[in-house]
Amino acid sequence: MVRLIVREAAERAGCETMYQLMKATGLPWETVRRLWRGQTIEINLTTLDKLCQGLDAKPGDFFLFKRESPRKQNKLR
Repeated sequence: MVRLIVREAAERAGCETMYQLMKATGLPWETVRRLWRGQTIEINLTTLDKLCQGLDAKPGDFFLFKRESPRKQNKLR
């Protein structure tokens, strides 16, 4: 399972609030709010680029990958 971890990455970069993230990235407030609260299931490359530029980060800094248990993987096949 892949999960977006924008808030965690922003906090590591020194942004402690949604407002600071908005100012650092230039992203619209609603986008920042959804990303910060984990209410986003997808992200476009323009948004990812703004996050990387604004926080001096790499794309991988915003994702967490957790391998599913073998039992769950077998059900998908």
